[in-house]
Amino acid sequence: MAIDINHTLDYPPAKVWEIIGDPGRADWVTGVTAIEFDGEVRRFKMDGAGDLAERIVTLDHEKMHIAYSVIESAAP
Repeated sequence: MAIDINHTLDYPPAKVWEIIGDPGRADWVTGVTAIEFDGEVRRFKMDGAGDLAERIVTLDHEKMHIAYSVIESAAP
């Protein structure tokens, strides 16, 4: 299953990428209480959702593109 979300933000792309282009930063994700990133996998602790792990598949700063796959989740 894939989820594709498109949303237009009223900010310059480079400013948005400073925030979401850093896989070790999750202060912009609601409910995240802690995050660890080892260079390949990032692990979240989330209020109400338990733990979650994502493998970063693509991180292209030039194209401002990030893709990831959820590899561990409390949700089915």
